[in-house]
Amino acid sequence: MRETRVHAVVDHLAEHRVEIMWVGGEPTMNRLLYPAAARAHRAGLAQCIFTNGSLFTEPQARALFDAELAFIRLSLNAVTPEVHQRHHDYNPDKPFVERVLHNVEMLAGLRSQRISPTQFAVSIVVDENNVADLEPTAEFLGNVVHRTGGSTIDYVVIRTALPYHNAEVHLDNAVHELVRQHLAPDSRMSRIYEDAGIATVLPGQQRIDRPIDEDDLGCLAAGWFGEVTPQGNLLACSDRYGDPDYVIGNVGRDSLSAIWDSPRRLDVLATAKRDRCASNYCPTGGRGNHLNRQFREIERFRATGRLDVVAQWLADIRKTIPSPKHSFFL
Repeated sequence: MRETRVHAVVDHLAEHRVEIMWVGGEPTMNRLLYPAAARAHRAGLAQCIFTNGSLFTEPQARALFDAELAFIRLSLNAVTPEVHQRHHDYNPDKPFVERVLHNVEMLAGLRSQRISPTQFAVSIVVDENNVADLEPTAEFLGNVVHRTGGSTIDYVVIRTALPYHNAEVHLDNAVHELVRQHLAPDSRMSRIYEDAGIATVLPGQQRIDRPIDEDDLGCLAAGWFGEVTPQGNLLACSDRYGDPDYVIGNVGRDSLSAIWDSPRRLDVLATAKRDRCASNYCPTGGRGNHLNRQFREIERFRATGRLDVVAQWLADIRKTIPSPKHSFFL
């Protein structure tokens, strides 16, 4: 999309108070990200970004802090060069790991300046490719914090890979056991993070051991976290990662209101219901699964006339989680 179209989309999202997660692919491949983030900030929209950290420069990173994103989360996953390359599947001749490690330190340095409330975090998605690199990654991040003056990496998210649409995930019991050992409170990795003051966010077990019970409610999460592709296509669910069957419109051509009321969106929701997407395909650790479980609980309370309990939940959440720090799950 050209700059005028990107700005029009941001303005339309602001009109409807739709929060923005800048994700990809890799969002920093688009140089229009930075003026768009500034525009969204001026409009008062909450934003965050997920990046692999391989492309942006310090002035560009500073622009993200200036836009007061809730957080900048860098998908590091490994620090050993060959492991990083294998996990991210790029040309071995490209020095991406050097850029990424440099940018981790650069972002931590910017965080030390307290330019804005923007938090800096690192995510590690674990599969058989990188499970042995968990401890070296912790050592690197701990050293970065000490070199940049402390309190410069707010948290690290560690989770096993999720079986997204068309994802090639390689996990077995041995991988899960190694992850469990590394995450134990008395493990060396846990002590490294604790000594560096880096909080660990652990979404927990990612395997689908207990799917959502089958019922006639369909997907209750669709509409809370759609995905816009670089071409402007809007998917009803970001966990369907580019699945054309879940495209409900194009924000470059149509308004959100028109897309929301369109027969195409109703058809997609009907497809999700018919295929029992919530029960069969929704990744356990994903946003959709989380919201589908929560909304089903709300519907159970609605059926018994106890929505006052739900209202109290919302009040408690607003007190304990006043602003997004790790994700926009709630």
